[in-house]
Amino acid sequence: MTTIVGFDPGNSEATLIAGKNTCTIPSYIGSGSLDELRRIRGGAGRDGLEQGEYVLECDGRSLFVGALALEQTRDASSARGDVSRYWNGHTRRLLLTLAAAALPRAETSIRVVTGLPVQVWSKETVKQVQQSLVGEHHFTLNGRQRGLTVEGCLVMMEGAGALAAHGLGTDVPQAVIDVGGRTTDLFWALGQKPDISRCDGLPVGIEKAGDQLSAAVLLEYGRTLRRSEVRAQLRAYANDTAAPPLFADGSRLHLNGHVASAIDAVADEIATFVAQAWGEGERGKVAGEAARVLLIGGGAYYVQRQLQHLIAHLDVPRHPELANAQGCFAVGQQIPEVAWSKLR
Repeated sequence: MTTIVGFDPGNSEATLIAGKNTCTIPSYIGSGSLDELRRIRGGAGRDGLEQGEYVLECDGRSLFVGALALEQTRDASSARGDVSRYWNGHTRRLLLTLAAAALPRAETSIRVVTGLPVQVWSKETVKQVQQSLVGEHHFTLNGRQRGLTVEGCLVMMEGAGALAAHGLGTDVPQAVIDVGGRTTDLFWALGQKPDISRCDGLPVGIEKAGDQLSAAVLLEYGRTLRRSEVRAQLRAYANDTAAPPLFADGSRLHLNGHVASAIDAVADEIATFVAQAWGEGERGKVAGEAARVLLIGGGAYYVQRQLQHLIAHLDVPRHPELANAQGCFAVGQQIPEVAWSKLR
């Protein structure tokens, strides 16, 4: 049995949707040993893995993936800023982890629909992604041997998938603003047909706010925030919940607007980019001729207010961070059987 999956390997989070199963993890990978983790934890009275923790063994390496990498490794990386992450092995390891987590069978066959940022997508990069993902993969996840066969891979331009799930079904102008961890991508289409002249990308995402927050804390309190701490502070802001306490030299830190200031600066930068790309002069509307404008990606929670001022008819789907994966999954279900043999 072959399963269709929608796969969004974002710079901050990676999501895989397979039918009713959705699995999301931070896009971080770092070195780590399951045996060593159990040994250390055993000294505290527990030696098992918690839900959502993953140890991947493949390519002759043992790796912590997702939250475990963020919390337990010094060399954890999301390969932020490196476009080759999509085909150099990083994205493949995320796919192996997510597929094994979402699909419990020891041997699994899947067909993948995924995406590349607007500025990265080309026939050459599509082929590189396909060559990296398609084929038979043998690995171990959390001590269990697994086999995954990727029978085919369709690589779309990010934004196109979101329109498949949340766009209008008629041939009208519609657009997508996809704010991720590292990039902001603009996708414009007539129906589902891209208008390349109006597609653009900016190498700025919500993680820039995290960088600015870390710099401010270092300057004021003389200590570096861990990646997991930055992530927790940003998520608390987005969810309007109390952030976990931070300490320096035994005293609790009081950020006093540092988080909001960093987020607002990045949101303003992104809003300026959108206005310049889709504005109609200094007094004209932004994306005024689009029948629908979607705001998606995990960054949607942080920039919605600024972009709503620009685009009154801005539409934010429920769970915008899942929109790309949802769209990829929807497209995958529509691909005819004969076409999959060409997507290798």
